Amino acid sequence: MRQHTFENHYRQTWLDFASQLDRLETGNKKQLAAAKQEDINFPESYQSICQHLAIAESRYYSPTLINYLQQLVQRGHRVLYQHRSNFWLRIIQFIIRDFPQCIRQEKKLILTATALFYGSALVSALITFYFPDFIYVFMSTNDIYDLESMYDPSSQVIRPLVREGDENWFMFAYYINNNISIAFVTFAGGIIFCLGTLYYLLINGIIIGIVATHLSVNGYADTFWPFVIGHGSFELTAIVIAAAAGLKLGLAILIPQRKTRLEALRYTAKTAINLVIGAFIMLLIAAFIEAYWSSMNSASHLRFAVGILLWIAVISYFLFTGKTRQSHETN
Repeated sequence: MRQHTFENHYRQTWLDFASQLDRLETGNKKQLAAAKQEDINFPESYQSICQHLAIAESRYYSPTLINYLQQLVQRGHRVLYQHRSNFWLRIIQFIIRDFPQCIRQEKKLILTATALFYGSALVSALITFYFPDFIYVFMSTNDIYDLESMYDPSSQVIRPLVREGDENWFMFAYYINNNISIAFVTFAGGIIFCLGTLYYLLINGIIIGIVATHLSVNGYADTFWPFVIGHGSFELTAIVIAAAAGLKLGLAILIPQRKTRLEALRYTAKTAINLVIGAFIMLLIAAFIEAYWSSMNSASHLRFAVGILLWIAVISYFLFTGKTRQSHETN
């Protein structure tokens, strides 16, 4: 689409949004709240303007147009986020709209990270199946013993008959720390020209494939799979998303296009941060499920059923949540 066609198509949208801003930027707090209630579609309008700015920048339209859209976005950002009372609204909007939209916009990176993660897991699983000693390349004898003890059907480590509430809370905190640490280093590694992200993504995939195969073929499948299937949908998907965010940063440095590397980083930072925030939220959910549900002494078929439903829910969330008329309009 040529610039003049783009401007003619969206000029009225920009003028309407500017009028909204004029109303919302004036008046005291009560008047502002009333104006926001009147302009209930303001967040969606703001998202649409952000998308128009991204399109204009990616197509290298004139600096005048880009500057105009940047001013609208900056004004909209101030109006949307200037009051702390909007904090929970922003969280809800992020979860039900911004995050899934961001995932779909970055679907190429998400699919790439998914293929690398699960591909490495599959390859290592096949190698371990045919060459069982392959596990010793990555784990010591003591590590393997501890792993098998944890998932021993007679052990109460994974499925204690009784667990006090404070023990659940302790495990919840432990899982949060562990999961977020993995996701953070996977994301931050992208700054090293994607190398750190690729390393942590692949090594985690390899180890998961090795561990899953070793436990499955040595008599621990009945305890391992019912335990991991519940929280795995959130945890593994979050690691993939964190990796996609890291790749986003790394590619900005490797291929800045017509920008300087610093400008490219700034341009991609918002998207990358949104991906990471969403991944961290998913890891919180995963830690809660792992501490309070996965470790319960419930029937395996029930935990498998819940796990499958959770996987369906996660996939459906990213495919369908947050679709709006504006998002279709700008595609």
